[in-house]
Amino acid sequence: SGSGIIPIRELIHLLQKDGYDGDLCVEYAAPEVLHGEEHIANAAVYCDYIRGCLAGEPLQAKYGRIEGIGKPVSRQFFGTANMPMLMGKDVNYLLDAALSYGLNSFDCARGYGAAEISLGNWMKERNNRDRVVVLSKCGNVDQEGNVLVNRAVIEKELAESLAALQTDYIDYYLLHSLGGGGMDNFRRRYVDNGMLDFLLEEREAGRIRHLGFSFHGDLALFEWLLALPIEWDFVQIQMNWLDWKDNVRQAETLYNMLAERKIPVIVMEPIRGGALIDVPFAVKEVMQQSDAELSPAAWALKFCATYPYVLTVLSGMSKMEHVVDNCQTFTDFKPLTDE
Repeated sequence: SGSGIIPIRELIHLLQKDGYDGDLCVEYAAPEVLHGEEHIANAAVYCDYIRGCLAGEPLQAKYGRIEGIGKPVSRQFFGTANMPMLMGKDVNYLLDAALSYGLNSFDCARGYGAAEISLGNWMKERNNRDRVVVLSKCGNVDQEGNVLVNRAVIEKELAESLAALQTDYIDYYLLHSLGGGGMDNFRRRYVDNGMLDFLLEEREAGRIRHLGFSFHGDLALFEWLLALPIEWDFVQIQMNWLDWKDNVRQAETLYNMLAERKIPVIVMEPIRGGALIDVPFAVKEVMQQSDAELSPAAWALKFCATYPYVLTVLSGMSKMEHVVDNCQTFTDFKPLTDE
């Protein structure tokens, strides 16, 4: 899988450097959680990866970078809010496959069930924390949506996330789902109680490497947030080709406001919760005429990643077919043209 004690890419390099040109036999240890054709799909990922390594052209996702972080950020984030990870099931085979494609960035949250624990166990077992980019988030609301105004709540959330992830820092940390209740609600959730000051202190101390927010609100609040005397490292917005010209979500306007300020964009809902997979026949026909090999999901992901200030695109993956299709979209990625 490329994530063991001796990554297979390095092993092949050493063999070739030593002049070995014989056969290579690889034993595939099938995860117990897979059944039937899932084994074939899983094994195929590693076969493709090994063939690429042998040919000197390993599968390689495209990366973005953000100033101040040494690690590259894959153009796609692996969303861990999927049922297997929420329930704490062993999904190492999915995470291994994603990393073998070069997808090194993972989105989680304290409120995503056991997802942080699953991700943390995988990073510890594979000893790959220095290669992996982790995004997590704080909400400061309870399950009923009531604002929790105690600063200790955020301190506890951050400490619990670090413990679950088995790490001493989080690469990207965001204030989750800003927008509801307007400016007054934001002040109550994060300003008046000193929570924002605490998060800025944690960024200064290095336990949070980059601080941002995800947004679900109106333009007035968005402008106000961007005008605050805070250096936001990134902002997460809902963006896809259906919402691009939407009068409510106004994805194009939000993106342009961030691009004007040169603030990196993380895209959520690029496939609109799955709605852009089962598209009308007429739309699918146009897609296939342009590129018959791209799935509707791939078109949706490529639409978002084509924009230059989009750092990365979030996408949930719970099956190997999701990992393969999504990762291949960003292998040798080429932006869409105006046509």
